[in-house]
Amino acid sequence: MPAGSPQEREGTRCLPTADHLEAHPSRHRIPGGRSSSTRPGDVPGRQRLRPLLRLDSARHVPTAPTAYRQEFPVNLTCRHLPGATLITVAGQVDTTSSARLEDYIHQHHRNLSDDLVFDASRMAFLDSSGLAVLLATATLARGHGAVVHVAGLQATPARLLNVTGARQAVTVHDRLDEAIAAAGSARRDSPS
Repeated sequence: MPAGSPQEREGTRCLPTADHLEAHPSRHRIPGGRSSSTRPGDVPGRQRLRPLLRLDSARHVPTAPTAYRQEFPVNLTCRHLPGATLITVAGQVDTTSSARLEDYIHQHHRNLSDDLVFDASRMAFLDSSGLAVLLATATLARGHGAVVHVAGLQATPARLLNVTGARQAVTVHDRLDEAIAAAGSARRDSPS
Protein backbone atom coordinates (compact mmCIF):
# COMPACT_ATOMS: atom_id res chain seq x y z
CA MET A 1 0.00 0.00 0.00
CA PRO A 2 1.56 3.35 -1.01
CA ALA A 3 2.27 5.90 1.71
CA GLY A 4 -0.40 8.51 2.02
CA SER A 5 -3.13 6.37 0.45
CA PRO A 6 -6.75 6.99 1.50
CA GLN A 7 -6.69 3.73 3.50
CA GLU A 8 -3.74 4.94 5.59
CA ARG A 9 -5.34 8.34 6.14
CA GLU A 10 -8.69 6.90 7.15
CA GLY A 11 -9.95 8.69 10.21
CA THR A 12 -7.68 11.69 9.69
CA ARG A 13 -8.37 14.92 7.86
CA CYS A 14 -5.70 16.30 5.56
CA LEU A 15 -5.58 19.96 4.60
CA PRO A 16 -5.43 20.62 0.85
CA THR A 17 -2.29 22.10 -0.69
CA ALA A 18 -2.25 25.29 -2.75
CA ASP A 19 -1.89 23.25 -5.97
CA HIS A 20 -4.93 21.16 -5.04
CA LEU A 21 -7.00 24.28 -4.27
CA GLU A 22 -6.11 25.82 -7.63
CA ALA A 23 -6.87 22.59 -9.51
CA HIS A 24 -10.20 21.96 -7.74
CA PRO A 25 -11.67 25.34 -6.64
CA SER A 26 -15.25 24.09 -6.71
CA ARG A 27 -14.56 21.42 -4.05
CA HIS A 28 -13.57 24.00 -1.45
CA ARG A 29 -16.46 26.42 -1.26
CA ILE A 30 -16.82 28.85 1.62
CA PRO A 31 -20.23 29.86 2.96
CA GLY A 32 -21.33 32.77 0.81
CA GLY A 33 -20.56 31.04 -2.47
CA ARG A 34 -16.92 32.03 -3.03
CA SER A 35 -14.09 29.60 -3.53
CA SER A 36 -11.39 29.52 -0.86
CA SER A 37 -8.75 30.19 -3.52
CA THR A 38 -10.46 33.17 -5.19
CA ARG A 39 -11.06 35.62 -2.38
CA PRO A 40 -10.17 39.26 -2.91
CA GLY A 41 -6.62 39.98 -1.76
CA ASP A 42 -5.35 36.41 -2.26
CA VAL A 43 -1.84 36.06 -3.64
CA PRO A 44 -1.73 33.64 -6.63
CA GLY A 45 0.16 30.43 -5.84
CA ARG A 46 0.06 31.04 -2.07
CA GLN A 47 -2.04 28.81 0.15
CA ARG A 48 -4.53 30.70 2.25
CA LEU A 49 -5.34 29.23 5.64
CA ARG A 50 -8.98 28.74 6.43
CA PRO A 51 -10.21 29.29 9.96
CA LEU A 52 -11.07 26.10 11.79
CA LEU A 53 -13.88 27.83 13.68
CA ARG A 54 -16.20 30.54 12.54
CA LEU A 55 -17.01 32.88 15.39
CA ASP A 56 -19.92 35.26 15.31
CA SER A 57 -18.91 37.95 17.77
CA ALA A 58 -22.53 38.77 18.60
CA ARG A 59 -23.28 35.21 19.69
CA HIS A 60 -19.97 33.81 20.88
CA VAL A 61 -18.84 34.42 24.45
CA PRO A 62 -15.58 32.68 25.36
CA THR A 63 -15.81 30.71 28.57
CA ALA A 64 -13.72 28.10 30.29
CA PRO A 65 -14.75 24.53 29.59
CA THR A 66 -17.55 23.36 31.88
CA ALA A 67 -15.47 20.52 33.30
CA TYR A 68 -12.75 22.98 34.31
CA ARG A 69 -15.19 25.28 36.07
CA GLN A 70 -16.78 22.40 37.96
CA GLU A 71 -13.45 20.82 38.86
CA PHE A 72 -11.95 24.00 40.36
CA PRO A 73 -14.74 26.05 41.92
CA VAL A 74 -14.17 28.87 44.33
CA ASN A 75 -15.98 28.62 47.66
CA LEU A 76 -16.63 31.81 49.59
CA THR A 77 -17.88 32.20 53.14
CA CYS A 78 -18.36 35.30 55.26
CA ARG A 79 -18.35 36.05 58.98
CA HIS A 80 -18.94 39.47 60.49
CA LEU A 81 -16.64 40.34 63.39
CA PRO A 82 -16.58 43.50 65.52
CA GLY A 83 -15.02 46.11 63.23
CA ALA A 84 -14.13 43.64 60.48
CA THR A 85 -15.56 41.34 57.84
CA LEU A 86 -13.89 37.94 57.42
CA ILE A 87 -14.15 36.35 53.96
CA THR A 88 -12.76 32.85 53.49
CA VAL A 89 -11.65 32.05 49.94
CA ALA A 90 -11.15 28.39 49.02
CA GLY A 91 -10.22 27.13 45.57
CA GLN A 92 -8.92 29.02 42.57
CA VAL A 93 -9.56 32.68 41.85
CA ASP A 94 -9.13 33.16 38.11
CA THR A 95 -10.98 34.76 35.20
CA THR A 96 -13.92 32.41 35.66
CA SER A 97 -14.38 33.19 39.36
CA SER A 98 -13.01 36.71 39.96
CA ALA A 99 -16.35 38.39 39.14
CA ARG A 100 -18.04 36.12 41.66
CA LEU A 101 -15.48 37.12 44.30
CA GLU A 102 -16.01 40.81 43.54
CA ASP A 103 -19.81 40.48 43.79
CA TYR A 104 -19.46 38.52 47.02
CA ILE A 105 -17.27 41.23 48.57
CA HIS A 106 -19.70 44.00 47.61
CA GLN A 107 -22.64 41.98 48.91
CA HIS A 108 -21.14 41.03 52.29
CA HIS A 109 -18.82 43.91 53.22
CA ARG A 110 -21.64 46.14 54.42
CA ASN A 111 -19.77 48.75 56.44
CA LEU A 112 -17.00 50.17 54.24
CA SER A 113 -15.15 51.59 57.25
CA ASP A 114 -14.73 48.06 58.67
CA ASP A 115 -11.46 46.26 57.93
CA LEU A 116 -11.65 43.35 55.52
CA VAL A 117 -9.84 40.10 56.39
CA PHE A 118 -9.30 37.45 53.71
CA ASP A 119 -8.56 33.92 54.89
CA ALA A 120 -6.52 32.71 51.89
CA SER A 121 -5.17 29.55 53.51
CA ARG A 122 -7.26 27.39 51.15
CA MET A 123 -6.86 29.58 48.05
CA ALA A 124 -4.66 27.46 45.79
CA PHE A 125 -4.39 29.88 42.85
CA LEU A 126 -4.75 33.58 42.15
CA ASP A 127 -4.37 35.09 38.69
CA SER A 128 -4.25 38.70 37.50
CA SER A 129 -8.04 39.09 37.42
CA GLY A 130 -8.31 37.95 41.04
CA LEU A 131 -5.41 40.22 41.95
CA ALA A 132 -7.22 43.14 40.31
CA VAL A 133 -10.26 42.46 42.52
CA LEU A 134 -8.04 42.35 45.62
CA LEU A 135 -6.31 45.63 44.69
CA ALA A 136 -9.60 47.39 43.86
CA THR A 137 -10.97 46.26 47.23
CA ALA A 138 -7.85 47.55 49.01
CA THR A 139 -8.14 50.92 47.24
CA LEU A 140 -11.82 51.24 48.17
CA ALA A 141 -11.11 50.25 51.78
CA ARG A 142 -8.24 52.73 52.06
CA GLY A 143 -10.56 55.49 50.83
CA HIS A 144 -12.89 54.75 53.76
CA GLY A 145 -10.12 54.46 56.36
CA ALA A 146 -10.14 50.65 56.42
CA VAL A 147 -7.39 48.10 55.80
CA VAL A 148 -7.41 44.83 53.84
CA HIS A 149 -5.67 41.96 55.64
CA VAL A 150 -4.74 38.73 53.83
CA ALA A 151 -3.90 35.69 55.95
CA GLY A 152 -2.34 32.32 55.21
CA LEU A 153 -1.28 32.80 51.60
CA GLN A 154 -0.07 29.66 49.85
CA ALA A 155 3.10 29.74 47.73
CA THR A 156 1.61 30.54 44.30
CA PRO A 157 -0.64 33.45 45.35
CA ALA A 158 2.11 34.79 47.65
CA ARG A 159 4.57 34.77 44.75
CA LEU A 160 2.11 36.76 42.61
CA LEU A 161 1.72 39.40 45.32
CA ASN A 162 5.51 39.65 45.71
CA VAL A 163 6.33 39.81 41.99
CA THR A 164 3.70 42.44 41.20
CA GLY A 165 4.38 44.59 44.26
CA ALA A 166 0.75 44.20 45.35
CA ARG A 167 1.97 43.20 48.79
CA GLN A 168 2.38 46.94 49.51
CA ALA A 169 -1.38 47.51 49.05
CA VAL A 170 -2.55 44.92 51.58
CA THR A 171 -1.38 43.76 54.99
CA VAL A 172 -0.18 40.15 54.78
CA HIS A 173 -0.21 37.85 57.82
CA ASP A 174 1.05 34.29 58.17
CA ARG A 175 -1.91 33.15 60.28
CA LEU A 176 -5.60 34.04 60.40
CA ASP A 177 -5.64 34.76 64.14
CA GLU A 178 -2.89 37.38 63.61
CA ALA A 179 -4.94 39.08 60.88
CA ILE A 180 -8.10 39.14 63.02
CA ALA A 181 -6.15 40.52 66.00
CA ALA A 182 -4.57 43.20 63.79
CA ALA A 183 -7.97 44.22 62.43
CA GLY A 184 -9.39 44.37 65.95
CA SER A 185 -6.41 46.26 67.40
CA ALA A 186 -6.58 48.88 64.67
CA ARG A 187 -10.18 49.57 65.72
CA ARG A 188 -9.28 49.70 69.43
CA ASP A 189 -6.33 52.03 68.79
CA SER A 190 -8.29 54.55 66.72
CA PRO A 191 -10.00 57.38 68.65
CA SER A 192 -13.79 57.09 68.73
